[in-house]
Amino acid sequence: MRPKPFKAFLPSLKCIRGQVVFINTDKSRCDALVLSPSGEIILVPLPQLSLQRASELRTQWIVLLREHSARARGMAPSQLSHDSSTPLHRILERIWTWIVGPVLQALKLVIDPADADHRRSRITWCPTGPVTQLPLHAAGMYSDPVGPRAYDLVVSSYTPSLSALLRNYESAAMHPPTPNMLIVTQPNTPRLGLPLPYTMKEAVRENIGQYPWVHFACHGSQDPMDATKSAFELYHSPLTLADLMGTAADNAELAFLSACQTAVGDDKAPEESAHLAAGMLAVGFRGVVATMWSIRDADAPVVVKA
Repeated sequence: MRPKPFKAFLPSLKCIRGQVVFINTDKSRCDALVLSPSGEIILVPLPQLSLQRASELRTQWIVLLREHSARARGMAPSQLSHDSSTPLHRILERIWTWIVGPVLQALKLVIDPADADHRRSRITWCPTGPVTQLPLHAAGMYSDPVGPRAYDLVVSSYTPSLSALLRNYESAAMHPPTPNMLIVTQPNTPRLGLPLPYTMKEAVRENIGQYPWVHFACHGSQDPMDATKSAFELYHSPLTLADLMGTAADNAELAFLSACQTAVGDDKAPEESAHLAAGMLAVGFRGVVATMWSIRDADAPVVVKA
């Protein structure tokens, strides 16, 4: 199957909120392409970024997460220092300097967030290669107490592809949601050595099509060899993405995944968006809230309340 030509997407672009930013990394050069709802494309060169630098930055980020148990399920991540000289902040500053800063500066979005007229614009990031696993939304100059931070300037979200993003916007226009939610919770999973015996995949599959919103509060697992086998761990058996295909409601709007590492991706294939979050988009949900690394049980409710 050939990819769609760009002109096939033009009629749907007007549905997009904000701009879509594609980050391209290659041995020859690195650039960002900014796509606006009007169809205009802005080229933003990233001269300080190289494929080697992006790969090294991704490796440093993964090592940092592992050192603080932030990619180990069932372990409480250790506290990361807020000292501006820590490896965490050095990585986030490089992401800003090499990638996020040049893009926001080109779009004239690097302004004083304290400005009374400041309204954060929406940016949907579509990174490629090693940049896929970097926290672009958290980039900033942390060594400066009043330095720019991406989260002060824009509202960030991610998409695995333009087609996935547009498909979800088109569906939203055709099928407005109603405020109903299905909650799937499995605090203790006997198969994983951890009692809520009635959270079965058959019940979830039968009911999920009746609700535009679904909240999974359970363990998650990722299959790097076959993304359709990535699953939510329920009482008797895993609920795989393959099980969920074709079950979502026409007005399925939001999947909130309070499971660990639901948007991590595969270390060996960073180019592929092979994780539960991307899978739920493929299932038919227009938006997904997921985690890029492990979180403590106590942290998830804080995110929900926010």
